[in-house]
Amino acid sequence: MSYWLGSESAYAWVVLPRAIHWTRLPSPVAVADQAVAFHHSLTRLVDVPPERRLHDARALYEMIMRPIEPWPWLSGARQWVVIPDGALDYVPFAALAMPDPKAHSFVATRHDVALAPAAWMLDTSGARVRSRARRALLLVADPVYQPDDPRLAAVMRTSATSQPPARHSLDPDRGRYQRLPFTAQEAAQISAQFPPADVDQLIGLDATRDRLLSLDWSAYRFIHIATHGIVDAQVPQLSALILSSYDSSGRVVDGAVRVADLSLESLAADVAVLSACDTALGKQVPSEGLLGIGSTMLARGARAVVASLWPVSDEIGARLMTEFYRHLLRDSMSPAAALGAAMRSVVSSGAADPALWAAYQVSVVALGPGPPARGVASRGPAPAHEGAELETRRMRAIQAPARVERLLDGLISDRQLSPKDSYQIRDPAALPSPLQKAVAVGRAGVPGQQLHDLAVVHRRDVAPPVPRARSARAAAESLRREGRAQRHRVLGQ
Repeated sequence: MSYWLGSESAYAWVVLPRAIHWTRLPSPVAVADQAVAFHHSLTRLVDVPPERRLHDARALYEMIMRPIEPWPWLSGARQWVVIPDGALDYVPFAALAMPDPKAHSFVATRHDVALAPAAWMLDTSGARVRSRARRALLLVADPVYQPDDPRLAAVMRTSATSQPPARHSLDPDRGRYQRLPFTAQEAAQISAQFPPADVDQLIGLDATRDRLLSLDWSAYRFIHIATHGIVDAQVPQLSALILSSYDSSGRVVDGAVRVADLSLESLAADVAVLSACDTALGKQVPSEGLLGIGSTMLARGARAVVASLWPVSDEIGARLMTEFYRHLLRDSMSPAAALGAAMRSVVSSGAADPALWAAYQVSVVALGPGPPARGVASRGPAPAHEGAELETRRMRAIQAPARVERLLDGLISDRQLSPKDSYQIRDPAALPSPLQKAVAVGRAGVPGQQLHDLAVVHRRDVAPPVPRARSARAAAESLRREGRAQRHRVLGQ
């Protein structure tokens, strides 16, 4: 499912096994306003009642999901891959409330949801090479932030100096980060699911920026980082994961691992989990989504990235992540299926409020079966011709018309379009009159068989969307400003 919010119109595309459908949505301003209201209510666990969040979840479902419900296959498809746009980048689609008069019914209770930055980035054939990493898991958790942390006191008692040497920290907010005690429990429960020899851990005073950046990240199939996180929506390179403020010698160190640092790493991970607040957020870029910590990990080679849309409860986050890895490893589920199963486990235990369980989302660039279970060898390198074919498909997707109106313009002007760019025209009478004539006399320059075999334009509303304008983004701007201010993982302190 792909969404587009313009200045005056909003559209949704649904790609099914045998057809492509599209439809007009309500006003893009109304959709953006409701998306902002929903995200705002999810971030205010303390002072916004759960009933308000459920109301917003239902209202947004009616706007963006109800119009596409009638199409076959959609309701029966277990996995949904969503490409959001504009203010919808901030929406946890798994938490949208489906109509059910008897009980709370969320999308997550029936479907596993994955997100993608753009359709052309998706490898649906399996040609993308699976991880050939030498190590199973890199685990970073429970950093030391405060000078009164007992772990630091123990180091100072054995140190030759009574005070740690002063060192400048680039993070002016270093002193306000509090310990995340449940991340230690989270790390212990996750590492217990792997052979001890296959796990590299950076815990406590070892969880420093220097230690983490000294490692070869491409050596790991799974990367899990459970720390504080900050987001800068104006300068995404400054968004960061906040690691320990002290090293194993008790010295003050810079703990911020910024997007600029992540962009220098190469990953081969099946899954990278950023168990910190706001790691899915960033600078909004048209047609690319939110650029920040999560998107950088995806761009640097991870097949899937789990990141959060708002500050996460320390305790519930630890429980959710433990369930996620259990389903991922024991049941060999895909990341989207594993996260969906973990969400359903939390909901079934009585935590129906989506603010508690829906912050995490899975972003993917590869679709297919989940990681093989422990002890099962991963797939070797793909043949050279597979990689070449994948690259060719991506180039065709980049060069193809991005909007329906560009396709129609190409048909009218007799441009030679490849078969992948063609559409079956089921209702010529619904098209603009110049195109009706072009199709009628065969001036389109594309053989009729190609028009018949490929995707479907079946809506009468074919007026081309106008370019983006600031009016459709105005509501989202306030959301981004608020997101930058919310940097704590533990709520209600």
